[in-house]
Amino acid sequence: MRCALSFIAVCALMIGASLSCVREAGALPPPPRPARPSLAGPFAQGKSQLTLGGGLSQINNNRYFALQGRVGYLVTDGLALQLGGQAWVPLGDSDALYTLAPGATYYLYQLKPLIPYAGVFYERTLTSIDIGERNAWGARGGLMWQSSGLLLGFGLSVKQPFGCEDESCRLIEPELSFLVNF
Repeated sequence: MRCALSFIAVCALMIGASLSCVREAGALPPPPRPARPSLAGPFAQGKSQLTLGGGLSQINNNRYFALQGRVGYLVTDGLALQLGGQAWVPLGDSDALYTLAPGATYYLYQLKPLIPYAGVFYERTLTSIDIGERNAWGARGGLMWQSSGLLLGFGLSVKQPFGCEDESCRLIEPELSFLVNF
């Protein structure tokens, strides 16, 4: 019995030494390192986000209050693919407008607590109002302010309808937003 236990102990030592030599030679991958927490915080890869906001705007001498929302998914630290929408509520006698807008936004999260952001989007407008071209491209930019879990943003959105190169077609809107990550 002692001989059998001695044999098992010697075999175990030999296997352990062999594995150590194989690992040092690079034949086996090193053991995994513990994951480091992301420095991106609410802008880390794999997080989802919900942005809500609103503002005032004007089309054809009619004033509107625009409510907007975007849902997004961060495909890498700081880069979110998003789908947005707006409901333009008339502040007078006019019809409402609705928009759908897929896009992407990049957040420079390294510059906390004021986080610059910039994005691009395509927008399709749904309405009965004669506004000409209903497809537009756009860009947005601004600053997000982060305080613990709360993110507040202020920026500008610029839209240009397809087929109209005139500056009079361009729409510049202020954006005030609240961002929630989950």
